[in-house]
Amino acid sequence: MKNVLFATAALLLAALPSMAAGIDVVTTTPELAALAHEIGGNLVSVQSLAHPEANYHQIDAKPSDVVKVARAEVFVRCGMDLDMWADSLIASARNPKVNPGGPGYVDASARMRKQQVPAGGINGASGDVHPMGNPHYWYDPENGVVAAYEILLALRKVDPAHASTYDTNYSHFSA
Repeated sequence: MKNVLFATAALLLAALPSMAAGIDVVTTTPELAALAHEIGGNLVSVQSLAHPEANYHQIDAKPSDVVKVARAEVFVRCGMDLDMWADSLIASARNPKVNPGGPGYVDASARMRKQQVPAGGINGASGDVHPMGNPHYWYDPENGVVAAYEILLALRKVDPAHASTYDTNYSHFSA
């Protein structure tokens, strides 16, 4: 009987780290990771694929990044062609939850008001031009609220049991 109790206790203790980790959220940038943490609170475990000093346009994904995305329940990207490198990462991960259209896929720019969209043709002489507009929208703090809303929607989908907590966190953040 003691062996059964000991084995049961050992199994429960072994499961604690995974239970405590919460919803796995992977983001392309640290700014988006900070937003995901604000909305998810202690119910999420958040990792950014890029480091703050990196050029977000050109991240060299590692095999370990594919594993992170494969295990993620939510994947948050900047969108607007800033993090196009994430497309091959998502494809390699083969995780339907975070594929475009999946419940955990977030394009944080989906509801952004596009700014600095170039008019006319773009060619090699155009310089560093973003065809979909300026993807560095997080420099405007009000755009953080818009991006956080996209994260909120995904967290509600993948974890409806805690939707009211996510809603409360979003309300506090947006205030």
